[in-house]
Amino acid sequence: MIKYVAFLRGVNIGGNNKVEMVRLKKSFESLEFSNVSTYLNSGNVIFSDTSKNVKNITDKIEKEILKEFKLEIRVMVRDIKNIEKILDNIPVSWISELGMRPHVAFLWADIDYPDILKLVGVNLKVDQVKYVPGAILWNVELKYWSKDTVYKFTNGKLSKQITVRSINTVRKLNELMK
Repeated sequence: MIKYVAFLRGVNIGGNNKVEMVRLKKSFESLEFSNVSTYLNSGNVIFSDTSKNVKNITDKIEKEILKEFKLEIRVMVRDIKNIEKILDNIPVSWISELGMRPHVAFLWADIDYPDILKLVGVNLKVDQVKYVPGAILWNVELKYWSKDTVYKFTNGKLSKQITVRSINTVRKLNELMK
């Protein structure tokens, strides 16, 4: 069995794309995934499956969400090894509680390349940014939040190609996947 996490993009934000986590869990179980659990109300689902084909898994989940919730939601599926590799690249000093805003922007394949940072237009005066395969890691001190260019990127024209989670959420998901 392989441990996975599915990130549902844009659910339960501002009253839009409402997805009940209890129903979502049951939907994943109906797809014959095992050890299904949800974390937070923002569309994070941990599960296990024997398949190594992430594209097939993702397609199954997106079809089930459309059928069950009547929503076209993009889903990103990552295995535990991928999450661990991303976490290995996050400086241990990046902690939300210390006046920082550290996040992981998970990238869909069509924008997953090192030069993506050139499109982001990083403001080196306030942004601490790092590309790792599959994600952009970024941190900004809260006092600079309004000047943060990566925040603007995550809400701009490429925003549909990413799904963002706080570093604390990613760390907790990794812990729950073990």
